[in-house]
Amino acid sequence: MDSIKTINTNRSAYWDNMKGVLMLLVVFAHILFQLQDYSDTINSTVDYIYMFHMPAFVFISGFFGKSERSHSFESIIKLVFLFFIFNSIIGFIYGFKSLLQPMFSYWYLIALIAWRLTAHHIAKFKDINLILFIIALFAGFYSSIDNTFSAARIIGFYPFYMSGYLLSAEKSDKLCRMFMVK
Repeated sequence: MDSIKTINTNRSAYWDNMKGVLMLLVVFAHILFQLQDYSDTINSTVDYIYMFHMPAFVFISGFFGKSERSHSFESIIKLVFLFFIFNSIIGFIYGFKSLLQPMFSYWYLIALIAWRLTAHHIAKFKDINLILFIIALFAGFYSSIDNTFSAARIIGFYPFYMSGYLLSAEKSDKLCRMFMVK
C-alpha cells in the first residue's frame, strides 16, 4: 500500500490531465480529418488542433524525458523494439515505401530515441533553444532534409522537446498553479 501512495504522490494531476486532453484532441482531430472536405469549419478545427497538439506533446515528452531512466540503455532499446515491431506490422499491412521512413505516427518513436540520446548532452550549451530554433527554421528550407529517419520532424520539433527538458520542477509547479488559478 505504501508503494501505491509513493507513486501517486509523485504524479502531477496537471500533467496527467494535459496529456489526457491532448490525447482526446488527437482522436477528435483524426475523426474530423476524414470529414474535412465537407465543411470549412471542420477544416479549420482540424488545422487549429494540429497547430499545437504535437508541439505540446513533444514539450511534455521533454519535461518527462530528463530522468535518468528515460535515457537509459533499457529505455532506448524498448523504444527501438517498439518501433521495429509496430512499424513492421503496419509496413506489411500497407506496404513498405522504404525501411528508412517510418510509417504513420511511428516517426515519434524515432524522434524520442534521437532526443533522449542527445538532449542531456546538448542541454549544457548556453542558449541551446535559440540555436535549435534557428536550425529548425533553416532546415525547413532544405528539401534534402525529409522523412528519412524522421530527420525533418526530429529537427523541427527539437526546440519544443528541449524547452520541456529545460523546464525545472519549480517552474513547472509555478506554471501549474498559475493555470489552475485561471
